[in-house]
Amino acid sequence: MKNLILIVVTLFLASITLVIYGEAYNFGDIIAFPRKCPCTPFTVLKHYAVYVGSEKLANKLENQDIFHLTGAATNLLRGEKISNCIFDELAKESDHKLDNYLDELWKKEKKEIDLPGIKQRIEEKYNNCGSWVPFTNNCEHIATYVRYGLKVSFQCGTPASKIVFNPNVSKEMLDKIKEIINTPTCESSCSSSPGDKSG
Repeated sequence: MKNLILIVVTLFLASITLVIYGEAYNFGDIIAFPRKCPCTPFTVLKHYAVYVGSEKLANKLENQDIFHLTGAATNLLRGEKISNCIFDELAKESDHKLDNYLDELWKKEKKEIDLPGIKQRIEEKYNNCGSWVPFTNNCEHIATYVRYGLKVSFQCGTPASKIVFNPNVSKEMLDKIKEIINTPTCESSCSSSPGDKSG
């Protein structure tokens, strides 16, 4: 009986660990990470990554389970670009959540999430996503491009929503996205943000 209880407790703890470290995510899911400023208690912006899990991908190490646009000044010291699209570990992050915010639009438009397309876009962008530009080429632009093939950023519910642009997205598509995004914090911030601009 003790062994049975021990097995049940072990399985329960293992399932909690899997959820904490992101195993509840599926390949291709977008994950949002709130970023706060030390001087404020609220989220200033969201960092985004795409969950790749244990999927076999070129250049991905076994312990790496996310793909994102990231970088640091220390990269320059090593003679690398300051930012790039790389594989990384979700376990390094403590606060994150699922944010496939265009899925509802895809269903409405009768589009499928194209898993082979996600793999192809990851291969296309690995070490080849250009410099990080907060307005037009940020981590959210890359994450939405990888999942949907559509490069957009809204930074909903954050002050950063005021400074993001979507230069190659039609006004029609931007209007459809705004219809789908229905959280009060995003409606107010996105409706007046430069993200509405197309071109």
